[in-house]
Amino acid sequence: MKTTFILAVLLFAVINCNAQTAKEYWFRGQIQANFENNHQKAVFNYNMAIKIDPKYAMAYSSRAYSKRQLGDIKGAFADYNKVIQLQPDSSAAYANRGLLKVITHDYKGGMQDFSIAIEKNPKDPYGYMIRASAKETLLDYRGAVLYVERAIKLDPENFHAFQILGNLYLQLDNLALAKANYTKAIELNAMDYTSHFNRGNILLQEKFLSAAIEDFDLAIAINPKNGNPYFRRGLAKYLNHNKEAACLDFSKAGELGVDEVYDLIKQNCN
Repeated sequence: MKTTFILAVLLFAVINCNAQTAKEYWFRGQIQANFENNHQKAVFNYNMAIKIDPKYAMAYSSRAYSKRQLGDIKGAFADYNKVIQLQPDSSAAYANRGLLKVITHDYKGGMQDFSIAIEKNPKDPYGYMIRASAKETLLDYRGAVLYVERAIKLDPENFHAFQILGNLYLQLDNLALAKANYTKAIELNAMDYTSHFNRGNILLQEKFLSAAIEDFDLAIAINPKNGNPYFRRGLAKYLNHNKEAACLDFSKAGELGVDEVYDLIKQNCN
């Protein structure tokens, strides 16, 4: 709790201070992109960083990501190309550009970039994770599993890789392996909202209602402004014969934007 408070104070200080160096503008952009999900403001700060230091490869790379989130695929391509120009051995830049190519249906070009990324740094799990993402985009879930497993061999402490593996097994309707990988992700990072939420849904489907409620409780504690875990916890409570508590959760889910819950409220909570 103390660490979280200190981090929050530091983030507030960075956002509200007057940035002067390229690195300060870049760091401000990182906070806006990753903590506030405000990619327009992030791009503004990356632009300022690049204006100060036109050879700041990390700023181009970060700006490319935010541009992609904003739908500016052409701009993202240009930034990844610039990173490769500045750092021709950057395996991550090739991997990210490859994913953009796959998204824009240039599958051959994407696979070529992935191969270059892995060739330049065969021990970097990121190249395998990006290639897995491309396979998932192509609905080749089994192929994606193979690449995530290779990434995990290189970095067995990467909770996100286990989370992605859980998602892939969920797509393959293998609930047991999905649940096992979500559990591993949570062991590595107890604050992993996605794994708590998805494991809760599996437990709900399997009618392990108390365990499902525990996962939804934790998902809500991690992200209290997301209505979906309230909705799913409400379903678990309703099935567990706790109608009053279920209806309170349904109401909260509706307040947070889960519109589909209102039909349940009309049918079961009046």
